Amino acid sequence: AEPTPEDSSLVDEIAQIEEQLNAETPSEEPVDEEAPEGVEAEIDVEEDVLLPEVEESDLQVVNVKENELVRLKVAVTDPDKDKVTYTFSKPLDAKGEWKTNYGDAGDYIVTISATDGRLITEKKVKLAVERVNVPPLLDGIKDITTKEGETISFKPKASDPNKDEVTITVSKPLEEGTWATDHTSAGEYQIKVVASDGELDTEKSFTLNVLDVNVPPELTGLEESISIKEGDVVELNPVVSDLDEDKVTVTISEPVGNDGVWETGYTD
Repeated sequence: AEPTPEDSSLVDEIAQIEEQLNAETPSEEPVDEEAPEGVEAEIDVEEDVLLPEVEESDLQVVNVKENELVRLKVAVTDPDKDKVTYTFSKPLDAKGEWKTNYGDAGDYIVTISATDGRLITEKKVKLAVERVNVPPLLDGIKDITTKEGETISFKPKASDPNKDEVTITVSKPLEEGTWATDHTSAGEYQIKVVASDGELDTEKSFTLNVLDVNVPPELTGLEESISIKEGDVVELNPVVSDLDEDKVTVTISEPVGNDGVWETGYTD
C-alpha cells in the first residue's frame, strides 16, 4: 500500500525525536586504562605529588651531647590524605629515640622512611654527638685492717665512661700495690687513691689499720750448759732484746737468782 500523507508525517516526527535525544546525550572520551585511579600517567614518579613527604625543617643536622636523649619528632604529610607510617634506621629506635652514652661521640647518618603503602620517601639526617668528658670511676675502695707481719695486696679497679685510658696512683705505703709489714708497722694510715684520664681526676681515700702483734723478747749470750767445780762462782749475763722496744724484765731461777751470780760451796 502506498504511504499516506499521515504516515509520512509520523515518520518525520519520530526522526525529530531521535535527533533531539542524541543531541542531549554527552559523548564519552577515551580512557587510558594504564593510569591508576587518581594518577596521571605522564607524571614522573620522583616528582609525584602523591609521594609522602618528610619535612626537613631543622632535622638536617641534629646536635646533641653524650648521655643526652635524641628524640626526632617528624612531621609527615601526604597530599592524598593517606595513612602514612614511618621508620628510623639505627641507632634510633622505632619511636625515633636514642639515649646516647659516654663514648658515643661522632657523626651518625640515619634514614627516615615514610610510606603510604604504595610509595616511599626517604630523608637522611646527621646526628652530631659531641664528646662530654667525665672523670673515671673507682671501685673496690674500702678500709683495710691487718696485723703486723702480714703482706697486704691492694689493686683498685678503675673504669672510664668515655673509654679513655686511666692512670691510677696510690699513696705510701701501698704505692707498689703490695706491702710486707713488719714489727714496726703498727698504726693507722690514710691511703689516697687517684684515677686520672689525663684531663679529669677522681680521688678516694680509705684507712689502713695495722694492728700491733707483740713479739716475745730474745735472749742471747747464754750457753746451753756450764761445767764448774765446787767453790767456783757462776755468773750469767743474758743479753735481752725486744723488737717492739718494750720494757723487759729478766728473772733467773735459783740457785743463780735474779742477780745472775752464784757462789758455789763444797757441798753443792
